[in-house]
Amino acid sequence: MIKFSHIYFKALIFGVFLFLSSCDEDYVNSLTSEQPVVYLDISDNLNSMYLGESVDELELILKVENSPAISQLAFSVNVESEFLNPEEIVISPSQDNLFYNVNPNGEIYFIADATDDTFSGNIGFSNHNQDTTYTYGDGEIARLYLNGINAQSEFVLSIDQALSYDDFEIDVSNWNIDSNLSLGQPVPKLSFTDFNYTNNSAAPYFSVILSVDDLPIMTKGIIEIDYDNDLLFFINETNPSKGDLLSEGFDVSIIEQNGLITFSFEHSDGDIENFVNGSGGLIELKFQINNTNFQLQQSPISIERFSAFFIESVYDICGDCLTPDYSEYYNYDINYWNGFIEPIEIHFGCMDSNALNYNSLAIIDDGTCAY
Repeated sequence: MIKFSHIYFKALIFGVFLFLSSCDEDYVNSLTSEQPVVYLDISDNLNSMYLGESVDELELILKVENSPAISQLAFSVNVESEFLNPEEIVISPSQDNLFYNVNPNGEIYFIADATDDTFSGNIGFSNHNQDTTYTYGDGEIARLYLNGINAQSEFVLSIDQALSYDDFEIDVSNWNIDSNLSLGQPVPKLSFTDFNYTNNSAAPYFSVILSVDDLPIMTKGIIEIDYDNDLLFFINETNPSKGDLLSEGFDVSIIEQNGLITFSFEHSDGDIENFVNGSGGLIELKFQINNTNFQLQQSPISIERFSAFFIESVYDICGDCLTPDYSEYYNYDINYWNGFIEPIEIHFGCMDSNALNYNSLAIIDDGTCAY
């Protein structure tokens, strides 16, 4: 029994030796337990450019790390953008290309296409009579080029197929595929926040904060607010309350005429350190409600005509300085910026949370609480 086991073990060792001897040394080296990683790399820094600035031949590079032995790879990249357009896709140069790692002189095919919203490609070994018809390790696959403007765009990467060295399909579900990539400066969006009602005996008023998300760096802006002046009466203050974004160094101006408010803000000295960007409040707007007989109305009061849009946005550093030591100017294209155009609602009712008819949406107490 012991002698038989010994013979069996020697036969097993001999079989393994024959298997390894018959295998390509590079293929054996490719048998790694490291998780493959696939991602899109970008060579251009869009964050250093202005929002809306023209982009020519933006380059994305499809890269693979820790690839097992593969003979073919198919992929696609969906471009979810109104601002960047696919132009061209090319195979990565051989010195950087994953498919030339094992056989630098390999015969490689590359079939690719760029449509309005998609890149797609298929790469592999074109002649299976070659000495080596697989590759592994790290390297590039393709380079993707886009044109347009610098504004936030989304890319969705997928690996559609991968074949092993012997042309069996590989399960890529356990690969680390970085599917989603976001590039470009975000597009600003205006909104109205902090609805409030101040019920003083002299002149009760309704107030809102004109706010913005993702404002790019700027020193001057003009916004037009259109409202229903049949339902609301604008209170034009000499010194309106600024929002947190304009709390220091900005002069503001408000002009109202027949339901149209023109709000402008501009930094007073144009110093390089003084600009506004980010998200937050710009200005508080106050209105009197024309019909305050709330008990004879149904809540809410719906203001169908209420909108806000940027008219101008400028980044101007030391444009008006007497002795500037730094100067930079950029006039943004605001045509694709997101304004606000939707009805607003002013809710009234019982505001006592202990009451039976408490209205959590109400900002005006109409005296109808029941207990």
